[in-house]
Amino acid sequence: MTRLPDDAQDLLFPEDRPPDPMLRGGEIASLAADLPAGVRLGTSSWTFPGWTSILWSERAGRSEATLAREGLPEYVASPLLRTVGLDRGFYRPITTSQAESLAKQAGAGFRFLVKAYRGLTHLSTPDVRFLDGSYATDVVIAPLLEGLGETFGTLLFQFPEMRVRDRDATRFLARLDAFLGELPAGPPYAVEIRDRALLSRSLATVLRDHGVAFGHALHPALPSMDEQREALGWDGDDLAGPAVLRWLLRAGLSYEGAKTKYEPFDRLLEPDAPSRRSVAEWCLARAAAAREVIVIANNKAEGSAPLTLLELAREIAAVRAHRSL
Repeated sequence: MTRLPDDAQDLLFPEDRPPDPMLRGGEIASLAADLPAGVRLGTSSWTFPGWTSILWSERAGRSEATLAREGLPEYVASPLLRTVGLDRGFYRPITTSQAESLAKQAGAGFRFLVKAYRGLTHLSTPDVRFLDGSYATDVVIAPLLEGLGETFGTLLFQFPEMRVRDRDATRFLARLDAFLGELPAGPPYAVEIRDRALLSRSLATVLRDHGVAFGHALHPALPSMDEQREALGWDGDDLAGPAVLRWLLRAGLSYEGAKTKYEPFDRLLEPDAPSRRSVAEWCLARAAAAREVIVIANNKAEGSAPLTLLELAREIAAVRAHRSL
């Protein structure tokens, strides 16, 4: 017996068609259209089966590996999601052909926030290339520029908590200054750190001198957003590239602890209203300064990254409406 294609069956039996995922409905399109034009919201990766009915169709039932290969076009189908964290670049450099495939799946108008290869920023990795400008240029950046094209959003250099002491901060900043000076001019870069001792006007000066954004992060190792900005004394609104913020991990939890607590990441288990308000106000301030904005949410922030972004979009709308009164 010949089986009709699924779309033909949907036309014959519309009552059997699965409902659209939550982040593809008409309310979502309207909410997305009301965001400031330069504000891009996205998640850290897109490989989580628990997002079925939120982002994936109920018909899917796909594994994490399958979603990694095939899920991006379905992710991009949500009008709310106009960027994504490309974390796979952190574990090994992305090749030109891999980048081309991702750009083709995402389509024009989308932007990737790519985490740079960890060997450039983490001294504990097997293949350490710590602050090696030549390696970064040839092996990490060149394939991304060629393969991603206009979907290249920002390359993020994420440094771990290194327990830098005050006397070591000057030496680190000198190495960072030299490294950033070796990178090709033009592509947007951002630097994210986890050491409070490095949060200073000296760091801001290094970044500003090279046109590099400070990557704000909501993470237990760091102070609040307001304290981060005060320590830097600079918001980066004189830069041409995007402002970057990652909402990563709830205070009091480790990544493994949050993973155990929140899986399968299908609901907001611990909403963080103060952080949501802070991020919303930060987005609006950067948008008012004509900055493009990239906000990435992690499942470990509140329990489900797509739902975190949905509530963030609603908060941005609420803050804008209140200011217009």
